[in-house]
Amino acid sequence: MTDLLVVAGEASGDRAAAHVIARALESTPFRAFGLGGGALQAQGVELLGDLRDFTALGVGAVMAKAGPIALAHARVLHAAQKRNARAALLVNYTEFNTHVARRLHARGVRVLWYVAPQVWAWRRDRIVSLRRVIDRMAVILPFEEKLWRDQGVDAHYVGHP
Repeated sequence: MTDLLVVAGEASGDRAAAHVIARALESTPFRAFGLGGGALQAQGVELLGDLRDFTALGVGAVMAKAGPIALAHARVLHAAQKRNARAALLVNYTEFNTHVARRLHARGVRVLWYVAPQVWAWRRDRIVSLRRVIDRMAVILPFEEKLWRDQGVDAHYVGHP
């Protein structure tokens, strides 16, 4: 049975990832582990950490939670290697997940990013760094599919959960 790493670092990502896991379990048996909250846990995902411990918005909050964030990062990468995860579902939580994606991709783990960063609104340069480390992007806004595809990303519009 395949092990799938799931990382959702905020409440909306937790709900979105749980929706994906619920639908995927209908057709494909797998074990999932990672970071998230109650919604993922309710779907049977083994949590390595609760998102409330490491979610932070703004520079001050990130600095205050730097230790738990670094620990969560290390836990995710260690668990992915130990369990020989072949795929990862990374949802939102852009800064954290970009670093995770970079490390996983280098190890040959297939990376699906769900809920694209809003590069059309700000920090368009993220496209360049993300396209190098993800295998597929699932976008929730119709126009995002073309935006990412035009930049060389295998993007697919899946709708909003």
